[in-house]
Amino acid sequence: MTAERSLKPRRFSGLSIKLIATIIVVILAVEVIVYLPSLANFRASWLDDRLRVGVVAARVLDAVPDVMALPRGLTDRLLTSAGANAIVYRREGQSQLIELANPVTPDVVTTADMRQRDIMTLTMGALDTLFAGLGRTLRIVGEGNLDESRVELLMPERPLRQDMLEYSRNIVLVSLVIAALTAVTLYLLVSRLFIDPVLRLTQNMLAYRQAPENASLIIVPSNRRDEIRVVERELAAMESDIFSMLRQRRHWPIWARPSPRSTTICAIP
Repeated sequence: MTAERSLKPRRFSGLSIKLIATIIVVILAVEVIVYLPSLANFRASWLDDRLRVGVVAARVLDAVPDVMALPRGLTDRLLTSAGANAIVYRREGQSQLIELANPVTPDVVTTADMRQRDIMTLTMGALDTLFAGLGRTLRIVGEGNLDESRVELLMPERPLRQDMLEYSRNIVLVSLVIAALTAVTLYLLVSRLFIDPVLRLTQNMLAYRQAPENASLIIVPSNRRDEIRVVERELAAMESDIFSMLRQRRHWPIWARPSPRSTTICAIP
């Protein structure tokens, strides 16, 4: 009896658990696929914002004949706006540099060339920044405001990495909420369309097996117009045939009733 009870399907077991797990895994996999380009785009936008300040600095450098004549307050504001330790403007083989009053010599420098905008380069750069250790210096390279000009910024990578981590946490939280809501919605929809009818069929077969002479247990086909109705109709016909055979068998004389041994032998193909 205990074994029979363990075979009875429950709401959150079997197909239900597999369905929920599959939905969540698929949604999270899609979120990961979407997350990588999104993270790469966030990093590119962050770096572009710093480069815009570098372009402004390049215009200032291009307007003055001697970079040494720039007021220290102006250069500090430009560097602070970009969060950079130094800004380099290169044009026609010449370089102009503005840097902090007490420049810091970087130990490890990694380059982010924003002239390369393909998705693979941006994605690999984002992953490198995200999983890199602390203490690196970022060298951002981009086009200047004039032809054949180039702007370079030297700045700590840590602010970029912190912003990317915060962005990633927000993406993860939103993804989990979306996955949960979508999984629940799809589960309720699929349960109504498929899981509930399958549970009904399974419970009916288990119950009818225990009392095949009970006509009230014969399944009544639903009004569906799909394959499940075909299964219900065929199951109802089979149960009706078994019920009719058993009812006729009760009216046979004892000598005409097949013995269990003969029934077993006849059942062997």
